[in-house]
Amino acid sequence: MKVQAYPFAVARNRTLDWRPLIAPAPLITAGQDFALVLETAGQHPLDLVQRTWTDSSSRPWLLAYHSVPATRALISADGTDQLTDRFGRPIFLVEGVACPQVRSLPAGGAKQLVDQVHTRAADKFREFWECEDEEAPAQATQALEAEIKDAEPALGPLWRSAASAAGIAASATLRSIVALVEARLYSSGTKVVEERTW
Repeated sequence: MKVQAYPFAVARNRTLDWRPLIAPAPLITAGQDFALVLETAGQHPLDLVQRTWTDSSSRPWLLAYHSVPATRALISADGTDQLTDRFGRPIFLVEGVACPQVRSLPAGGAKQLVDQVHTRAADKFREFWECEDEEAPAQATQALEAEIKDAEPALGPLWRSAASAAGIAASATLRSIVALVEARLYSSGTKVVEERTW
Protein backbone atom coordinates (compact mmCIF):
# COMPACT_ATOMS: atom_id res chain seq x y z
CA MET A 1 0.00 0.00 0.00
CA LYS A 2 1.25 3.48 -0.84
CA VAL A 3 1.37 5.56 2.35
CA GLN A 4 1.61 9.32 2.78
CA ALA A 5 3.62 10.13 5.91
CA TYR A 6 3.90 13.70 7.20
CA PRO A 7 6.85 14.24 9.57
CA PHE A 8 6.12 15.84 12.92
CA ALA A 9 8.02 16.65 16.09
CA VAL A 10 6.87 17.81 19.52
CA ALA A 11 8.98 19.15 22.38
CA ARG A 12 9.42 21.86 24.99
CA ASN A 13 12.44 23.94 25.93
CA ARG A 14 13.77 25.75 28.99
CA THR A 15 10.87 28.19 29.18
CA LEU A 16 8.15 27.10 26.73
CA ASP A 17 5.77 24.20 27.29
CA TRP A 18 5.05 21.36 24.87
CA ARG A 19 4.29 22.43 21.32
CA PRO A 20 4.60 21.12 17.76
CA LEU A 21 7.92 22.08 16.16
CA ILE A 22 7.15 20.62 12.76
CA ALA A 23 3.69 19.42 11.72
CA PRO A 24 1.70 18.29 8.67
CA ALA A 25 0.74 21.22 6.47
CA PRO A 26 -2.94 20.15 6.35
CA LEU A 27 -3.17 20.19 10.15
CA ILE A 28 -1.52 23.62 10.40
CA THR A 29 -3.91 24.99 7.77
CA ALA A 30 -6.87 23.57 9.71
CA GLY A 31 -5.52 24.92 13.02
CA GLN A 32 -5.25 21.40 14.45
CA ASP A 33 -1.50 20.91 14.78
CA PHE A 34 -1.66 21.23 18.60
CA ALA A 35 -3.55 17.92 18.60
CA LEU A 36 -0.14 16.30 18.08
CA VAL A 37 0.86 17.52 21.55
CA LEU A 38 -2.31 16.15 23.14
CA GLU A 39 -2.18 12.81 21.34
CA THR A 40 1.47 12.10 22.18
CA ALA A 41 1.32 13.25 25.81
CA GLY A 42 2.34 10.81 28.52
CA GLN A 43 5.36 9.24 30.13
CA HIS A 44 8.66 9.56 28.27
CA PRO A 45 10.84 8.17 26.80
CA LEU A 46 8.67 5.96 24.58
CA ASP A 47 9.45 3.13 22.23
CA LEU A 48 7.60 3.08 18.92
CA VAL A 49 3.90 3.82 19.41
CA GLN A 50 1.06 3.68 16.89
CA ARG A 51 -2.29 5.26 17.63
CA THR A 52 -5.20 6.50 15.58
CA TRP A 53 -6.75 9.94 15.75
CA THR A 54 -9.61 11.57 13.86
CA ASP A 55 -9.46 15.25 12.93
CA SER A 56 -12.39 17.68 13.04
CA SER A 57 -13.40 16.77 9.48
CA SER A 58 -13.69 13.08 10.49
CA ARG A 59 -10.55 12.22 8.57
CA PRO A 60 -8.69 9.32 10.21
CA TRP A 61 -4.94 9.57 10.85
CA LEU A 62 -2.36 7.15 12.14
CA LEU A 63 0.30 8.66 14.40
CA ALA A 64 3.49 6.59 14.58
CA TYR A 65 6.13 8.04 16.90
CA HIS A 66 8.70 7.56 19.63
CA SER A 67 10.34 9.89 22.12
CA VAL A 68 14.00 10.26 23.00
CA PRO A 69 15.88 12.23 25.65
CA ALA A 70 16.87 15.66 24.36
CA THR A 71 20.60 15.73 25.06
CA ARG A 72 23.12 18.52 24.86
CA ALA A 73 24.38 16.99 21.61
CA LEU A 74 21.22 18.34 19.95
CA ILE A 75 22.26 21.94 20.58
CA SER A 76 26.06 21.70 20.50
CA ALA A 77 28.78 19.46 19.21
CA ASP A 78 29.70 18.15 22.65
CA GLY A 79 27.90 16.65 25.59
CA THR A 80 25.50 13.81 26.21
CA ASP A 81 23.79 15.16 29.33
CA GLN A 82 20.02 15.37 29.12
CA LEU A 83 18.69 18.89 28.82
CA THR A 84 16.35 20.23 31.48
CA ASP A 85 13.90 23.10 31.74
CA ARG A 86 14.18 25.99 34.21
CA PHE A 87 12.63 23.81 36.93
CA GLY A 88 15.10 20.98 36.40
CA ARG A 89 12.66 18.65 34.65
CA PRO A 90 14.17 16.45 31.89
CA ILE A 91 13.28 17.33 28.31
CA PHE A 92 12.29 14.85 25.61
CA LEU A 93 11.84 15.09 21.86
CA VAL A 94 8.90 13.31 20.22
CA GLU A 95 9.53 12.36 16.59
CA GLY A 96 7.02 10.73 14.29
CA VAL A 97 4.87 10.65 11.20
CA ALA A 98 1.17 11.34 10.72
CA CYS A 99 -0.42 9.21 8.01
CA PRO A 100 -3.91 10.10 6.73
CA GLN A 101 -6.32 7.27 5.89
CA VAL A 102 -4.10 4.62 7.52
CA ARG A 103 -5.16 2.39 10.40
CA SER A 104 -1.90 0.57 11.14
CA LEU A 105 1.59 -0.08 9.81
CA PRO A 106 3.85 -3.09 10.27
CA ALA A 107 6.40 -2.34 12.98
CA GLY A 108 9.31 -2.38 10.53
CA GLY A 109 7.59 0.01 8.13
CA ALA A 110 6.60 2.39 10.92
CA LYS A 111 10.15 2.44 12.31
CA GLN A 112 11.58 3.10 8.85
CA LEU A 113 9.35 6.16 8.44
CA VAL A 114 9.93 7.50 11.96
CA ASP A 115 13.71 7.14 11.64
CA GLN A 116 13.62 9.44 8.60
CA VAL A 117 12.27 12.28 10.76
CA HIS A 118 15.20 12.53 13.19
CA THR A 119 17.49 14.86 11.25
CA ARG A 120 14.75 17.37 10.52
CA ALA A 121 13.39 17.16 14.07
CA ALA A 122 16.87 17.67 15.55
CA ASP A 123 17.54 20.69 13.32
CA LYS A 124 14.26 22.30 14.35
CA PHE A 125 14.86 21.53 18.02
CA ARG A 126 18.24 23.26 17.86
CA GLU A 127 16.52 26.38 16.55
CA PHE A 128 13.67 26.05 19.06
CA TRP A 129 15.97 25.72 22.09
CA GLU A 130 16.56 29.47 22.28
CA CYS A 131 12.98 30.42 21.41
CA GLU A 132 10.91 32.38 23.94
CA ASP A 133 8.04 33.33 21.62
CA GLU A 134 4.78 31.74 22.79
CA GLU A 135 3.23 32.40 19.37
CA ALA A 136 6.02 30.86 17.28
CA PRO A 137 4.30 28.67 14.66
CA ALA A 138 5.17 25.11 13.78
CA GLN A 139 7.03 24.55 10.53
CA ALA A 140 4.83 22.89 7.89
CA THR A 141 5.88 19.53 6.46
CA GLN A 142 4.88 17.86 3.22
CA ALA A 143 4.13 14.18 2.88
CA LEU A 144 6.77 11.56 2.26
CA GLU A 145 5.46 8.76 0.05
CA ALA A 146 6.43 5.17 0.70
CA GLU A 147 5.25 1.77 -0.41
CA ILE A 148 4.63 -0.15 2.83
CA LYS A 149 3.72 -3.81 2.56
CA ASP A 150 0.90 -4.91 4.90
CA ALA A 151 -0.13 -1.36 5.78
CA GLU A 152 -3.81 -1.35 6.76
CA PRO A 153 -6.03 1.42 5.37
CA ALA A 154 -8.51 3.20 7.61
CA LEU A 155 -12.23 2.96 7.05
CA GLY A 156 -12.89 6.64 6.35
CA PRO A 157 -16.19 8.52 6.34
CA LEU A 158 -16.94 7.73 2.68
CA TRP A 159 -16.36 4.04 3.21
CA ARG A 160 -18.54 4.05 6.33
CA SER A 161 -21.30 5.85 4.42
CA ALA A 162 -21.09 3.33 1.60
CA ALA A 163 -21.21 0.42 4.05
CA SER A 164 -24.19 1.96 5.80
CA ALA A 165 -26.00 2.52 2.50
CA ALA A 166 -25.28 -1.06 1.46
CA GLY A 167 -26.70 -2.32 4.76
CA ILE A 168 -29.87 -0.27 4.34
CA ALA A 169 -30.29 -1.49 0.77
CA ALA A 170 -29.79 -5.11 1.84
CA SER A 171 -32.35 -4.73 4.63
CA ALA A 172 -34.88 -3.19 2.25
CA THR A 173 -34.34 -6.01 -0.23
CA LEU A 174 -34.86 -8.63 2.48
CA ARG A 175 -38.10 -6.96 3.59
CA SER A 176 -39.33 -6.97 -0.01
CA ILE A 177 -38.56 -10.67 -0.42
CA VAL A 178 -40.32 -11.60 2.83
CA ALA A 179 -43.36 -9.49 1.92
CA LEU A 180 -43.53 -11.20 -1.48
CA VAL A 181 -43.32 -14.67 0.08
CA GLU A 182 -46.01 -13.84 2.64
CA ALA A 183 -48.28 -12.44 -0.06
CA ARG A 184 -47.97 -15.68 -2.01
CA LEU A 185 -48.66 -17.74 1.10
CA TYR A 186 -51.78 -15.73 1.87
CA SER A 187 -52.98 -16.05 -1.69
CA SER A 188 -52.55 -19.82 -1.50
CA GLY A 189 -54.58 -20.00 1.72
CA THR A 190 -51.62 -20.62 4.05
CA LYS A 191 -51.81 -18.64 7.29
CA VAL A 192 -48.68 -16.83 8.44
CA VAL A 193 -48.70 -16.56 12.25
CA GLU A 194 -45.20 -15.22 13.01
CA GLU A 195 -45.11 -11.47 13.51
CA ARG A 196 -41.99 -9.77 12.21
CA THR A 197 -40.65 -6.41 13.32
CA TRP A 198 -38.03 -4.50 11.33
